Amino acid sequence: MWRQKLLLSVRLCSNLCMNKEVSEISRHRDCLQLWNEIKEQQVNLYLSPRVEKVIVTYRGFLGESTLEMTKGISTPLDCAKHLSEILVKESVIAMVNNNPWDMNRPLSCDCSLDFVQFKGPHYDPTVANNAFWQSCTLLLAATLETAFHQEHNVRVINLPLLNPKSGGFVCDISFNPGHQSLENWTPSPQELYALNTHIQRMAADDLSFEPLDVSIHSELLQKLFSDNPLRSQQISHVFNEHQDSSNTLQLDLSSNKDRFTERSTLPVYRVGKFVEVPTSNSTYYHNIVLT
Repeated sequence: MWRQKLLLSVRLCSNLCMNKEVSEISRHRDCLQLWNEIKEQQVNLYLSPRVEKVIVTYRGFLGESTLEMTKGISTPLDCAKHLSEILVKESVIAMVNNNPWDMNRPLSCDCSLDFVQFKGPHYDPTVANNAFWQSCTLLLAATLETAFHQEHNVRVINLPLLNPKSGGFVCDISFNPGHQSLENWTPSPQELYALNTHIQRMAADDLSFEPLDVSIHSELLQKLFSDNPLRSQQISHVFNEHQDSSNTLQLDLSSNKDRFTERSTLPVYRVGKFVEVPTSNSTYYHNIVLT
C-alpha cells in the first residue's frame, strides 16, 4: 500500500527559507477563484452559440463502442460512465488516439479511446505507474502548503520528476522558519507522522485531478502565482522553454494523422482547493483515490 511506503522527502534549502520576497498572503482562495473563472469561460466557449458533438470510438477489453459526446466538455471519465462501472473505478488514465490523456481532460475532436489500469490486460502499466507517482507528488505539494501554520509561509518552488524505481517523490518548497530555533529544522518522526496523516486525509476525500489548459501567451497563468515571486520565476522559465524550444510538442487531435504542433498551453491542475502547475510538460494525473 502506498500509504505504508510514503516517503516525505522535503528539500528545505536554507537560501530559500528566509527569502523575504515571498508574500505572506495566502494564495489558495484567490487561485481557486481565478481557476474557476477561467474554467467557466472555457466551458461557455463550447456552449455558445451552439453545442457541438464529437464522435468517440472506444476500443478496449470490453469490445468496441461509439459514443457521441459534447465537444470541449465531455471527458474520458464521462465516457467511462457510459460504458462500464469497472472502467470508472479501475482506470488510471485514458489513451486518446494512443496517447496518454487525463481522465478529467475534455475531448475537443473525434478520437479513439481506451483506458489504462494498473493491471490492464493489454497495456504496459508504466504510464499508469508514472501517473500514480506524479499524482503523489502533487498531493505532497498540496499537503505541504496547507498543513503548516500560515506564519511559516510554505510555497512550492518545484515538482521534480523522479524515477518511480526510487520509491519516493519530492517537492521543493520555500519555508519561513518564523523563529531562529527552526532555521535548521529537521522533521521529527512525530511531525512526519502528522504530515503523513494529512496527506492520507486528502487522499481519502476522493479528490479529482482536474487539468485546465491555459495559453502560455496569456497573463492569467502568471496571475495565479502573482504573490509568489519564486514560483512565478520558475513558471516563467517553463514559459521560455515552451516558447523557445522547437522540441516542445503536443499532439494535434484535430487531425486524423499523428501530426504534432508547437505546444501553446500549459496545464494548471486543481486538486480540491489546491491549484498548481506541474513542472514537466509530459505529466498526467489520474482521478483515482490513492488508497
